[in-house]
Amino acid sequence: MEECINVVFLSIWNNSDKFNGDSNDFKKWICAVAKFKSIDYYRKASKKMEPTSNYMELNAGISAEDELIMLENRTELINLINHLEPVERDIFIMKFFLGFKTEDISTKLGLTKASVDNRIYRGKKKLSKRARNLMLGENGI
Repeated sequence: MEECINVVFLSIWNNSDKFNGDSNDFKKWICAVAKFKSIDYYRKASKKMEPTSNYMELNAGISAEDELIMLENRTELINLINHLEPVERDIFIMKFFLGFKTEDISTKLGLTKASVDNRIYRGKKKLSKRARNLMLGENGI
């Protein structure tokens, strides 16, 4: 996690000369960089899975099958989140992946706390409906 944060800050620092906008746009730009770098970091980390034998020794409480299912579920969740509207997607990533509080999200995105809560509620419903449709072999939200 710390390595991912370092990658995000390094990317922001190295590309700060490419930013042309006001302070509100800068906040959104930083969140976008963090989002995409976090997703990249997650994808790279998931490709570097440890061999099953070493993994089983370290995590005797969780089977390799259960861990694989958890990883697949997380990947599917990310794919589902990517189908949300951009603002809802940003809210979900900030809330559930980066651990932001609702108040912080509302401040960063210039929304009311109630609006953020409503978007989380509606986003969960959309994700649930899309997941249900995918399980039944249908497409769309």
